[in-house]
Amino acid sequence: MTANSLPASEDRVRAIAHKLWVDEGMPEGRAEAHWLQAMEIAGAESLAALKAAAMPKAAAPVVKKKPAAAAARKSSPSKRG
Repeated sequence: MTANSLPASEDRVRAIAHKLWVDEGMPEGRAEAHWLQAMEIAGAESLAALKAAAMPKAAAPVVKKKPAAAAARKSSPSKRG
């Protein structure tokens, strides 16, 4: 595991390692390599999830509304006499 990766659940690492093994054609003798690669992938996923959770949610823009009386004055035609 590298310094930037975080511990991931063993079940997640196992699932990733199994997928790597299957994707490579189920070779013999590569279990350790698949496990280490799976730990890196799972750690990166965990880090990305933590960063996403820590990011502040974007605030909706504030829309200032005009008072109803001012809006009505501007929308009605002016009378000239």
